[in-house]
Amino acid sequence: MHKSPEPEDLTTQLDVKVTPSLPVDKDRYIDFIAANGSYQKIKYPYLYRLEIDDKSDLSIEKVSEALDEVLDEKSYEINQIIQESIPNS
Repeated sequence: MHKSPEPEDLTTQLDVKVTPSLPVDKDRYIDFIAANGSYQKIKYPYLYRLEIDDKSDLSIEKVSEALDEVLDEKSYEINQIIQESIPNS
């Protein structure tokens, strides 16, 4: 039976601080200070939580279309952040 991560696993990983990835249930993101000095936060797309309305057709093509849509939306979001963060000249 799979039971990891146990509290001891997390404690060890936090203490050592060398694990390549920490098994947590939090959403991943990148945050930074943009060129105009504003704080920005971009959440990684949830590729393993891909929502498909019509589950009767889970063909590669349908999944690929749904994935393309999610990634296009994320691309648009990132480009908007970049455009809005350009300092005024």
